[in-house]
Amino acid sequence: MKIAFVGKGGSGKTTIASLYIKHLQAQQKPVLAIDSDINQHLGESIGFTKDEVNSIPPLGVQIDLLTQVFKGKNPRLQSVRSFKRTTPPGSGSVLVSYHEQHEVLKSFEIEKNGIRLLRVGLPQDESLGEQCYHANMSGAEIYLNHLVDSEDQNVVVDLTAGIDTLASGMFISYDVIYIVVEPTAKSLGVFNDYTRIAKSTGIETAIFAIANQVTSEEELEYIEKTIGQKPIAVFPLSSYIRKTERGEQVPFSEIDTGTKEALFALNKHVQTHTKNWDRFYKNLIYFHMKKANKEPHLKLEEQIDPEFSLSEYIKNGMR
Repeated sequence: MKIAFVGKGGSGKTTIASLYIKHLQAQQKPVLAIDSDINQHLGESIGFTKDEVNSIPPLGVQIDLLTQVFKGKNPRLQSVRSFKRTTPPGSGSVLVSYHEQHEVLKSFEIEKNGIRLLRVGLPQDESLGEQCYHANMSGAEIYLNHLVDSEDQNVVVDLTAGIDTLASGMFISYDVIYIVVEPTAKSLGVFNDYTRIAKSTGIETAIFAIANQVTSEEELEYIEKTIGQKPIAVFPLSSYIRKTERGEQVPFSEIDTGTKEALFALNKHVQTHTKNWDRFYKNLIYFHMKKANKEPHLKLEEQIDPEFSLSEYIKNGMR
C-alpha cells in the first residue's frame, strides 16, 4: 500500500510519517520509505545517520538512469528522451515488485533494521535558478508509477509541504494520502485547498485528515468544523515528540499513550483500503493525455498501449 503524508510546512507531517514508520517497524513489518520533501529530514528521523542518507544517490538527479531502466523494451518509447514523468507502463516496460532487488535500482536505497530508504534529493547547484523542485520529484513519481506493491506491503512517502504535489498530478501515485493538520487557520486552509483542487480534477482520491498537537476537545471541534470531517487519528501535544524533534534519541518504546493510540488508529484506517490497479492506470493515462494535449508536437498519446492491462500484467506475475 502506497501511503503519503503531506501538510503545511511545520505541521508535523515528517514527524507523523516517521512515527508511523517506527510503529510498523516495532511490529516487525518491513517498510519502504521515500523522502520526497525538499527538506530532507525523514531518513534521520527513522534512524539513519546523515552520512548514511547521503551515501545513496538521489532519485531526483538520476532521471535518465531511471527512465532507461523502466523504459525496458517498450516499442512505443524510441529513446530515453521520449520518456516523460507521466509516461504510463506498457508492453515491454519494466515494473519492479516491492521486494525485488533490481541490479540498478537497489543502488538507490539503503536498508537498516527492516526499513529501506530512498530519497529524492536536494536541487543541484547547476540547476538552481533554472528549474523548480518539481523536476526532482519526478524521479519519485516515475519510480512509484512502476512499483508493484500489495495491500500488506508498506510504502511510506513524506511529500513536500503544501499543495505542490497537485501541480504534477503526483497525488495519484498513492493509495491513500494523509494531510496532517494543526488547529490553526493556515494549516486547515492547506487541507481545504488540497482537497478542493484534487476534487476539481474529477479523479477519485482517498484523502484524509490527521490532527496533530491537539490539546483540547475545543481544538478538535474547531478542526472538524473547518474541514468538514473528523480526523482519522488525533495526535496530542506530546513530550516524546518534542524530545525527538529536538534531536534527542528517545527509544520508541517510551512513546506516550496518546501518540500510541493515534498510531494504532492510523494503521487501522490504512488497512481499510484496497489496491485498484485499473483505476490507477486509468488515472495515469488521464494525466499523460493532459500533457499530450499541451504538447501535441511530441505525439505523447502514441506512448499509450491500448492492448496493455496493468492489472492483468500483475495478475499474471508480471510476465
